[in-house]
Amino acid sequence: MNIQATKSPITFRRINRRVIRLAVVHALLFAAAYFLAWFTRNDFTVQEPWLRVFLSTVVGVVTVKLLIFCLAGLCHVSWGRVAFGDLTSLVWASTLAMLVFAATDSLVLSTGWTGIPRVRRSVILLDW
Repeated sequence: MNIQATKSPITFRRINRRVIRLAVVHALLFAAAYFLAWFTRNDFTVQEPWLRVFLSTVVGVVTVKLLIFCLAGLCHVSWGRVAFGDLTSLVWASTLAMLVFAATDSLVLSTGWTGIPRVRRSVILLDW
C-alpha cells in the first residue's frame, strides 16, 4: 500500500512591500469602520465620553482584525478580480474577528482591572 504525504493546509506567504501596503490600507479601513460604528451608535455626534473609549480600544480592535484577516490570507489578495469565494472569506474573517472582540470585551474588559471601559454591544455589531 502506497501512502502519499499530503501538503499542509497552512501556507506561508512572502511578506513584501505590496503586502505591507495592503495591510496598512486594511488597518486604515478597519479604524474608519470602527469609528463609523461609534459615530452611528451615538446619533452622528462626537462626544468626549465615547471618544475616550474609542481611542483606548481602536488599537486593539485594528490589531485583532488585521491579524485575523492576514492569517485568513486576505491581506495578500489584490482586489482587482474578486469572486464569491472572496466574499465568503471576508464574511468568515469578519465574523471571527467580531467574536474574538466580543469575547475579549465580555471576559477581559468587564472585569475592570484593565481600566478600559466596556464597548457597547451595538458598536461591536455595527463594526461587524
